[in-house]
Amino acid sequence: MEGVKTAARANVAGDKTSLKNAAVHAVYLGLGFLVSRGAVLGNLAPFGASFVAAVPSGRIAPALIGTALGYVVRKPEDSFRYVAVVIAVAALRWLFSELDFIRRSRLFAPLTACGTVFATGAAALFGSDVYGKKLGIAMTSPDSGPLSMNVGLLRVEDGLIRLSVDIRHPETAAADHIAETVRRAVEPYGFTLAPIHPEKSVYQDKNGPVMQSLLAAYRQETGDLSAPLAIGGGTYAKAMENIIAFGPVFPGEESREHQADEYIALDNIERLRRIYAQAFQNLLAL
Repeated sequence: MEGVKTAARANVAGDKTSLKNAAVHAVYLGLGFLVSRGAVLGNLAPFGASFVAAVPSGRIAPALIGTALGYVVRKPEDSFRYVAVVIAVAALRWLFSELDFIRRSRLFAPLTACGTVFATGAAALFGSDVYGKKLGIAMTSPDSGPLSMNVGLLRVEDGLIRLSVDIRHPETAAADHIAETVRRAVEPYGFTLAPIHPEKSVYQDKNGPVMQSLLAAYRQETGDLSAPLAIGGGTYAKAMENIIAFGPVFPGEESREHQADEYIALDNIERLRRIYAQAFQNLLAL
């Protein structure tokens, strides 16, 4: 009988422990749901991610589920990004689970949350979008084609994470207008826009006398009547007024500039000599 009583008491204690664990899990799930709905700096919501980063290891699962649900309810249109944030935080917790000196640091939770929120924000804004659609700056012109952009540099300075974004815009666009549009797009994600460094577009009317003189020299030598190209890259043509980049790569040939083993064929040097000589004659006749 004593053995039966002992077993009964063990079952009751086990049931109470299970109920207690379930209740604690429910509390963490509810807290995760609530804190994930808070926002700062307009539309930035890092608190759910911070919560997942700070909870005890045994409570990560309910905290993750609660914060994910909270983000889905709060921002359905942006829920994928924030669900990715809390999953990334949980993965970092697991990755550093054996490194107590890192995991127990007071900075671990806020830095983990901020880092993942920043990374996903940058991915959401820039990602694989090289035409500025997500920033609201997508545009094009008949002569120079679509705007293009990329995040060329990421660095940490004075406690701040800085992104350098290179934007090549059509000759018809104003840099100040583009910058203001970008500022409005990034502010909800906690970014601020530093002073921009615009460069004046180098543009020549393809039907103007300068371009027609150059095209005539090229077409006379090659017989190629295709339209001239406009590129987004910078050249030394911007050093002076009324200068334009002209050649020297021919259509259909490998482009090796700025790469290892850059070269130009000797036959092409001779063709270029004749084209440039004729181009100078045409320009002097204007």
